[in-house]
Amino acid sequence: LNVLLVSLVIILPLSFLPAPFIEDSLSSWISFQILRYFSFKILFENHLEENKPRILVAPPHGVFPFGNIITMIAFPSIFGFSFRGLASSAALKSPIFRQLLCTIGVIDASKESALNALQNNLTIGISTGGVAEVFETNSSTGDEVIVLKSRKGMVKLAIITGAELVPCYLFGNTQLYSLWTGGNKLQHDYLRKLSRKLGVALIIFWGRLGLPIPYRVPILGVMSDPIQTVKNENPSDEEINLIHDKLLTEMINLFDKYKHYYGWGHKKLVIE
Repeated sequence: LNVLLVSLVIILPLSFLPAPFIEDSLSSWISFQILRYFSFKILFENHLEENKPRILVAPPHGVFPFGNIITMIAFPSIFGFSFRGLASSAALKSPIFRQLLCTIGVIDASKESALNALQNNLTIGISTGGVAEVFETNSSTGDEVIVLKSRKGMVKLAIITGAELVPCYLFGNTQLYSLWTGGNKLQHDYLRKLSRKLGVALIIFWGRLGLPIPYRVPILGVMSDPIQTVKNENPSDEEINLIHDKLLTEMINLFDKYKHYYGWGHKKLVIE
């Protein structure tokens, strides 16, 4: 009990300490080892320019979005500049975890935070499925399932700021952990609804040796050509739906174009 109390006294203050972005952390020895562990590779259509508002839409979330974090680490060495990854407020309230994420450039996924970044001509990245998509990890059909049909907030944000949307996909991100999301459909649906309400995925997961160490699975990141938007601070539903439909179409095209490179020629992408 004494050890627990001492640990809490040491760890809890970390929740309130500032956690500045340290760009050099993206090229550290530890970062390089993480890239090696997942044999990370990235394929893209065209080189991206710096100082331009941009949203990288990068599913799937998986149990934990390691692929998104790895992309943040590798991005500067490929494109010459870094980007800000978005994470839930809950994730950024966890001691130590918060320090690690913020150090590599992660920011809060609130509308205000994302808007501020885009207005400063930064590139931001988001795994849109969140908690709901965690429950689609390792789908029973064997296909990849992402939650994107109802995710229109980022499209509206892109139009408001004139940002381009870049469809991305992270092959292998759903294979890093085994997980239990309920013994039957009733339990699965209940846990999913409760998790979405709480903002935290109520699941049991494990990796290597039964520990929360991810399996050593290769991750392949792919990026499509950007979808351009015309800046409009008060976009109509029609404008938003038009760009959103393009995003859904491009995401499927991107998956089908590169799935053979990952040995997944037999799989299809299901968008919910």
